[in-house]
Amino acid sequence: MEALDLINVPETKLNAQQAMACFTCATCVSGCPATGIDGFDARKLVRMAVLGMEKELIDARWPWICTMCGRCDYACPMGVKIGDLIRNIRYSSPKDGEQLRHPQGRFRLRHERCGRGIRRRGRL
Repeated sequence: MEALDLINVPETKLNAQQAMACFTCATCVSGCPATGIDGFDARKLVRMAVLGMEKELIDARWPWICTMCGRCDYACPMGVKIGDLIRNIRYSSPKDGEQLRHPQGRFRLRHERCGRGIRRRGRL
């Protein structure tokens, strides 16, 4: 087995270069409401992005489990924008050969209400 070259990580469409600052302290995980659902762990997601596992992340269910509440971004002492990374993964996921679009209709309205509730009360 070859050693991983973490110095020359290839640039991907996920734009994970800023995630290199992560030192897996688990601060993001401690406040995440989705941690543990189907094995979701923000640290794993960031590590996979840093290691160039783009296809695995795009095919994974984890980016869709995230509530996008932003607690991980707020808590990270290194300023890693995990929410941006998850958005990039979501928008890179193919659906019938096309890029995914923003939610539409009633789903979008529910999504916006959920986000406002999280910002106001810190939970759903």
